[in-house]
Amino acid sequence: MLVTTKVSVASLEIGMSVVNLDRPWTDLPFPLQGLVITSDFEIEVLRKHCKFVYIEHDYTGTTSGQIKPSQNFTPSLQNKKAFTRKIRGLQPKTELNNELARANNVYMQAREHLEKIFTNARQHRKIELRETEIIVNKCISSILSNANALFWLTRIQDVSKTEANHSLRVAILSTALGHYIGMNRKELIQLGLAALLHDIGKTRIPTDIVNKQSKLSIAERRVMERHTSLGFELLNADTQLEAVIKEVALNHHQRPDGKGYPHQLRNRPLSLFTRIVSIVDCYDDMTHEISHFKATSPRLALKEIYENADTQFDKNLAKAFIKMVGIYPAGSLVKMTNGEVAMVVSAECESKLSPKVEVIYDNKGKMCKPFIIDLQKAQKDKNAQLYKIAGSLPDGSLGLDMQQYISSRLNAETF
Repeated sequence: MLVTTKVSVASLEIGMSVVNLDRPWTDLPFPLQGLVITSDFEIEVLRKHCKFVYIEHDYTGTTSGQIKPSQNFTPSLQNKKAFTRKIRGLQPKTELNNELARANNVYMQAREHLEKIFTNARQHRKIELRETEIIVNKCISSILSNANALFWLTRIQDVSKTEANHSLRVAILSTALGHYIGMNRKELIQLGLAALLHDIGKTRIPTDIVNKQSKLSIAERRVMERHTSLGFELLNADTQLEAVIKEVALNHHQRPDGKGYPHQLRNRPLSLFTRIVSIVDCYDDMTHEISHFKATSPRLALKEIYENADTQFDKNLAKAFIKMVGIYPAGSLVKMTNGEVAMVVSAECESKLSPKVEVIYDNKGKMCKPFIIDLQKAQKDKNAQLYKIAGSLPDGSLGLDMQQYISSRLNAETF
């Protein structure tokens, strides 16, 4: 017989089925109403926010002290929390050329700071996060001004300091998505911190496994998968850090269909932050060369995310991310129907298939003097043919060094 019992949070144990709280579920970083406790982290969150909870258990009349979780308990999947506010989009407040210089400075400063954090974590030194929040704030300001500038910078293919570069790109796109779906500034700061630190556990994985240039063995993959638990343990030592930030480090590889790690539990409640970071984390992995995996084009990466929505990713958030980034993301390379190659400058929300592009290679693959084409205006090439996009290309195609290209543009001030 199923019985509901009021218990103190001090008595919580792994395996208990929590069906109600002494406060609204929305006050906690759990998106679903109902929770089967599977980790010490969840107990910590409940103890931080509640004095008592209600658990449901199968009463057997035993006195073993272990309360059995209900086998029939299934959390509701009808979670609307991520979309209670109107999607505001990413309308730029200034031109790209006005924002790119500031965005470049913020990006380089953030990367240097993140490298320091990863180095300190690797050497078991204390991680100072006061400056990190300042940097996240600067990134948010740049995104609010013109997100395309930082989007350009996320297209840089830099194989050095892989973990720091990856985490920074994930933080930028995650924060942009948070703003896109209506988060306030305080929420964006916490989301940015969570995204920056989501892979901090890799600093505790042997470098020969993290940097291996060939496919990991089964044993090596199991060691690599421990980075989520190790990251949580590392961050959990900081009592001032919000619990949801630690949860992202632990669960960003957990999937709605039960696959993933560390728990492999179907319908596991995941925070909104975790569901955002898991999408962006996967997208960045696919579009940047990592280990023996070659980078794919942003369009193909978005296609895979779309096809795996509702199994590997949160369906609504996946759709929002695809809509935000667009079919041809800012900073990505596209091939035109006349054989020229261009870089996407920006795209308005209503014209994702017809963005502004900057032609940088001629139809023979030689770099040319850049010029802007607005595909909405039906402009024609020298042969009187309409400019149209034939398809997207992986970053770094034709040997383009995005970082060097941006630097040359800033120095030339030709925007």
